[in-house]
Amino acid sequence: MVEYCEILERMGLRILTKLTASGLLKSVKGKNGGFFFPKENSDISLFDVVSLFDSFTINRCLSSPKNCTYKHGDCVVCEALKEINNDIIKSFSKVLIKDLWMNEKN
Repeated sequence: MVEYCEILERMGLRILTKLTASGLLKSVKGKNGGFFFPKENSDISLFDVVSLFDSFTINRCLSSPKNCTYKHGDCVVCEALKEINNDIIKSFSKVLIKDLWMNEKN
């Protein structure tokens, strides 16, 4: 997988460790071990994975009304950005990892 994604092995292990710690992945040690998605997490979305590593807040105003330098949260720009941000989250949430995996195998 590390070669496939063209990332350093050390970085790949960090990613796998974080995914395992979150419960999105399971790991099995030994000769036939490895990492896998547990059946109870078969509907893991791209949002679930990416949000472990980065925020989906596109502007600091959205994290707290106090961060808005214009009207402290009562701002038309903040409202527009909030809608865009929600659309991004919805879009990432619709993409399931199992579907990406199945499309790659075909």
